[in-house]
Amino acid sequence: MNDVDFSKYNTFINEYFPNSGVSGSPYLVKIYEIVNRNIRFMKLIKKIDSDLHQERQRLYDDFHLLSLRMLYHLPSNDEFINNVIVRATTENILRIVLSFIDEKCTDIISMSYSSIMDSLAKKGFSQRYPDLHKKLSNYFGNYSKDVHGQNLVKLSEKEYLVSIREENSEKHLNKLYSVYDEISLTFIPCILSEMDVKKKTIPSATLSEMLNLVGEEVYYKYFSS
Repeated sequence: MNDVDFSKYNTFINEYFPNSGVSGSPYLVKIYEIVNRNIRFMKLIKKIDSDLHQERQRLYDDFHLLSLRMLYHLPSNDEFINNVIVRATTENILRIVLSFIDEKCTDIISMSYSSIMDSLAKKGFSQRYPDLHKKLSNYFGNYSKDVHGQNLVKLSEKEYLVSIREENSEKHLNKLYSVYDEISLTFIPCILSEMDVKKKTIPSATLSEMLNLVGEEVYYKYFSS
């Protein structure tokens, strides 16, 4: 992680969310680091995707925007909003995976969740990537409860609204970090496995950045030749 980048982010929080309950939390650094890592990975994938088409580019861009929204809303300390973004992110990742696993599938952006899962099932997604399938399915289901208001407390009093911003939410932040970390650990190998990586056509600077980002074990597994 670039300490200068986090310093800028921390300055943003102190300026626009001065009473944020996440300020100073050790999990703030961890969440920033993993979200930023995922953003950088997606930017690299976009560069080396030899089969990039308009819909997949839109899905990459959506992933980037959702990640930025998480960083923007994180200091608001609103667990409901954070969970909604996680839910949207898991659905976006499923769409990206489908665009690789079923290249003939079109209009993925407009597909419902059930249609996405049906299409992935036909391509053996749960058998090929059981960990990623299980995690994304569970996260989508669990966080959908927030989207549909099952876990939403009525926001009727000023005291409650203020408490959202100032509450110490270490448990929630720890869980949020774990979710993004687990998604990253399973999502990155899946995408690299599905891509037709041609190392000789990729600029050395891009390969070097990828090595630093994913580590030697993952890098040499997918970029060995």
